[in-house]
Amino acid sequence: TEWLGRFQNIVSPLFWRGKLKISGGVRVRRATEIPGERCHWFEPIGCDCSSQAPTMVYAHGGGFLIGSAVTNGEMVARMAQAAGLRTLLVEYRRSPEAPFPDALLDALLAVKQLLRIIPIH
Repeated sequence: TEWLGRFQNIVSPLFWRGKLKISGGVRVRRATEIPGERCHWFEPIGCDCSSQAPTMVYAHGGGFLIGSAVTNGEMVARMAQAAGLRTLLVEYRRSPEAPFPDALLDALLAVKQLLRIIPIH
């Protein structure tokens, strides 16, 4: 997994600088409302993105070993746009640097923080 981590470290800055294009019609921004977590909002242009709006949460797959906003960002953007919902992509620490259950706890903490700022529909 070391080579994959190095690859993601190289590609990630390019993704967030717009070099790897996200589908048009979706804004991507860091979710600063979720303290301590590395989460990103994917907001379709024209959707209600207020704290009162329905929200989809996406935690990328990869068995807590691989995957990130870089590898899943385009898919999440398309899902957000198709559903017409703002979508929170939850990032979490991965093994082997962060042994189990660290990744699971990161994802659960992000959802817990989200539930503090949005109502349940």
